Amino acid sequence: MNSSNDVNIGRDIMSSQEIHSFGIEAVAKSLREEGYEDVKICTNQQTGPQITALIDGQKINVMVRTAMFPERGQLENTESVKQTAMDAETAGELCLFASVGLFNSEAENEAEASLAIRGGTFYVSYTGLQQFSLE
Repeated sequence: MNSSNDVNIGRDIMSSQEIHSFGIEAVAKSLREEGYEDVKICTNQQTGPQITALIDGQKINVMVRTAMFPERGQLENTESVKQTAMDAETAGELCLFASVGLFNSEAENEAEASLAIRGGTFYVSYTGLQQFSLE
């Protein structure tokens, strides 16, 4: 059985920023397909929101977090997240969360499923936008 390090040999692995951006693009695509308009993205991991959009005249702000299998993106209660939520509330906008999990679709075993191979293909686990609380 190969260790995670053994299966990495000779493969070009995506950075955490690339994984983050991949998740954002997947969510933005889904929102466009669901009828959201004026979808704009920001891939900066340190600030938020990552996506802004309009639906039925309501502006939404989406915090996106992405992780590789077996994890899913988790929203941490950081100052940046708190500030984004407060700014949205002050402006009368919704602030939502999108958790994304990626699974290497070319994996032959569980260890390879967690590899973010640059240029590879992935199954995307995303179940929609979620409201969140800062408490």
